[in-house]
Amino acid sequence: MYRKVLIAALGVIGSFSICEIGLGQPTTASAVTLNTGRFSAGACEVLVGVPTRVSASWQNYNQGGSAELICPVATNDLNLSSTKTTGVNVDVYDGSTVNGVTARICYQYNAAAGCGLTSTTSAAGTGNSLLAVADLTPWVGGLAYYNTYVDVTLPPAVGPGAGQQSIAKGYAMSVSF
Repeated sequence: MYRKVLIAALGVIGSFSICEIGLGQPTTASAVTLNTGRFSAGACEVLVGVPTRVSASWQNYNQGGSAELICPVATNDLNLSSTKTTGVNVDVYDGSTVNGVTARICYQYNAAAGCGLTSTTSAAGTGNSLLAVADLTPWVGGLAYYNTYVDVTLPPAVGPGAGQQSIAKGYAMSVSF
């Protein structure tokens, strides 16, 4: 029988390695799904707009336009690669009563690029939300090993007051072996 042992790797939050220790005859392997942990939105970079970085989050106070963020996914660790991803969740606060916060997964390799379908919070609702990115197909092919990221768009703020801006707080991935 083989036992799987998790070994925490130092240096990258949420990164890990799997080792198998042989203890007799091998048995049929079953898939193991693990939540890799939460990544701070502070790791995201601004692609479009002028959001404000507040601690480890990005907030869009701008009433004149949306803010688009790209949040990196570690693909250099084969155990954390985007091709093994079974789920992506983005932790957001939707402060707009007009437009929702959107998220999707993407990749770019030289001239080849692609994104999945967009997941959106309710346009009329506000509040905290865990936005599940449903379409993971762009990360299934071999190109997914290169420059993969989560694309998050924060809508314009609906007013100058607190609670009227949208916020990206973090994101998490689940992987399967």
